[in-house]
Amino acid sequence: MALVVLLSATNGVLPGNAARLLYGYCGTTKEYCADPDCLWPFGTCDSNKTPAGPTTLNDPRPLIGQVSYDNDIYDCTQANVVALTYDDGPYLYTNQLLDVLKSYGFKATFFMTGNNLNKGAIDETEPYPTIIRRMVAEGHQVASHTWSHYSLSNIPSTVRKDQMVKNERAIANIIGKYPTYMRPPYSQCSQESGCQADMKALGYHRVYFDLDTQDYLNPNSIQKSKDIVKQILANPGPTDYLAIQHDLVEQSVSNLTSYFFDLIKAKGWKGVTAGECLGDAPANWYRTPGGGLSGREQTPSTTSSATVPSATPATPATGGCVVQAGNFCGTITPFATKEGCESSAAQCKVQSSNCKAEAGRVRSRFHVPLQTLGALLAIVGYFLGHAHGGRQFAPNIHASFATLLMLLLLVQIVFGIYLKLHLEKGIHARIRRYAIRTHGIIGKVMPVISWVQMLFGGITALGFCHADHLGQCLAHFIMGSAFIGYGIILTILLLVGQAWSKRTGRSQEFFDSLLIAAWGCVNTFTEHRWGQPWGKNDLQHTSMGIVWWCAGLLGIWLSRKRDGRPKRNLVPAMVILITGWAMSAHPQSLKLSTHVHTVFGYTLMAAGAARIIEIAFVLRDRASVNDDDEEGRAGDEANSWQYLTPFLLLASGFLFMAATEEQMALLSAAHVSHVSYILILYSIAFLLFLFVCMLLNLYAAYVWPIEERSATAAGVKLVDAGGGVVNGGGNGSVDRSVGRRRVRDAEEFELEGLMSEDEEGEGEGDKGGRGGGVI
Repeated sequence: MALVVLLSATNGVLPGNAARLLYGYCGTTKEYCADPDCLWPFGTCDSNKTPAGPTTLNDPRPLIGQVSYDNDIYDCTQANVVALTYDDGPYLYTNQLLDVLKSYGFKATFFMTGNNLNKGAIDETEPYPTIIRRMVAEGHQVASHTWSHYSLSNIPSTVRKDQMVKNERAIANIIGKYPTYMRPPYSQCSQESGCQADMKALGYHRVYFDLDTQDYLNPNSIQKSKDIVKQILANPGPTDYLAIQHDLVEQSVSNLTSYFFDLIKAKGWKGVTAGECLGDAPANWYRTPGGGLSGREQTPSTTSSATVPSATPATPATGGCVVQAGNFCGTITPFATKEGCESSAAQCKVQSSNCKAEAGRVRSRFHVPLQTLGALLAIVGYFLGHAHGGRQFAPNIHASFATLLMLLLLVQIVFGIYLKLHLEKGIHARIRRYAIRTHGIIGKVMPVISWVQMLFGGITALGFCHADHLGQCLAHFIMGSAFIGYGIILTILLLVGQAWSKRTGRSQEFFDSLLIAAWGCVNTFTEHRWGQPWGKNDLQHTSMGIVWWCAGLLGIWLSRKRDGRPKRNLVPAMVILITGWAMSAHPQSLKLSTHVHTVFGYTLMAAGAARIIEIAFVLRDRASVNDDDEEGRAGDEANSWQYLTPFLLLASGFLFMAATEEQMALLSAAHVSHVSYILILYSIAFLLFLFVCMLLNLYAAYVWPIEERSATAAGVKLVDAGGGVVNGGGNGSVDRSVGRRRVRDAEEFELEGLMSEDEEGEGEGDKGGRGGGVI
């Protein structure tokens, strides 16, 4: 089990099956356990698997040959050659690549990962052993890209060595020897981190590249990579290149490779291994387990032998208890180590689902104090409402509902106290799981029913919704509340929900259209009492229901592209606009009511129009205005126009709730003008919108700080306790030449194997420049 790092934007509860945000919980599926996303200190990841056989950690490692062990290697020493190197395999397309290499008579170096992306360990998962043996038999060079593709600059020395020796053991299990050449994942192996010293101690040459094909940035637009290699090879100056491709990019193997090879042959050059381009004898490319080189030929070294300090492999947390340092798992006490996690949340060691629920339940030290304060205020209010000696009311819905509300509150308090006690042994291990779920469900329901209770209070106090007015009164309050709720949800998604929205794999319009279609079906069959005469507004209400479900079905269909990826559309916004137009012309018996309904309709139309402009012109069909922001800023940088739609929906809701027949009659009798009334309602909408924005800002500030949201949006990996990036990020050479955008794109491709075909992955850096990519 391993970490999936993730944040629910709407309520702080961690859902689902996505990866790479900044809060952790447990899971057992491949989405959780696949490296390099899996957080190794707190879970059982791909990297925790150890290949069969004795460790190679303490093998003698003389530094042989003329190739440097001290300096990073970026180019060849031989002329008229291109060193062909392929990272991240073996994979589905590697056999096909070997066929292409064979047809051209070229040789290549394969920098292989041992066990990541849930592909299985290379020494025991077919067809990988067969593929690797074929590589060696056909004269190619096998090299190391670590066991699980972690950033070597940002993990401890012991784990760094563990990553190398596990890959050594797995490769040796297949071909009887292991490599002396390696390429650091993400091109990250800094001197400051101790990585360069560790690689030298392990007897590795650190090989980079000076021709970056950028195939990992263009998996669905490989022509860009073809243009890059054509431009670079057309340069008359250089006499050699050290190139990089990825054999897990299908288009790179099936399309780019033969095109690239044709260009190489046209120059009269040949494709060779990294070892050959450096003039290194093949016998120096490998070592045998237990010591020595792989062949009889041993070239004396110009540098001294190195002794490898002993290292203890990382120990995973028992049972997969995983949470990022400083966050929470089953307790409000923060911890920074796996031992702290295990001791404070024993349920994580029993069932990962419990840890998942626990991690989402408590996120802030203010959780318990605020819940306690709210409960006390509600209880005091309940007793004051029944103990006062003022105006008395006949039995009513507000009084009856208050009792139900208090019972739910008491149940919530009981569950909260029980969970706070952390009783996790014996029968409590089973009970606690259901207690967590029930506590969460009630917590989500309470705001909704509390809103309903407030509405009941106003209705009861004014004596509304009686006799023949009941139906239209309920319709106004339900529909008005729906508009307010919709506006609040849009605000949540705008300010803190973009990451959640992306993880669903669906556009926001899918959910909007689904709800519109469902609501339309209900309206179609409930607005008119079938079998009875049609009322004055029955037909209009019913026809609006028909429009809703028809439009909703279209919106659902248009919410995905042909390849299944989410796509924005304007249908929900059009439904809002059409509904507003219909309501603005809704026939009314009172002049005041006509004016209020007209302004309500216009406000709703404005909300729909604003939404259309936002999607089509402000966002241009993107999920958020900052999708392409190089700094990775998230909801804290929402465009000012985006606030308009949710506010207008809130205002529409208040206007509609305040336009019942009884309210209109009361205000008409009091000679209140529609202008004054509408201004008051807009004032209430402004205050509620302010309150919502303040709450979301408070949530974001304490639960999801700006720096964490920025890392989330940029695809940057988790930060460890020492401030380093656990599973990779931008490396120095790449940042100098290309910038953060390419770093982000490269990570997203390598870690997920997915890239949007219309995303502009190519940077503007020096093509072919030294270190021009992230591997």
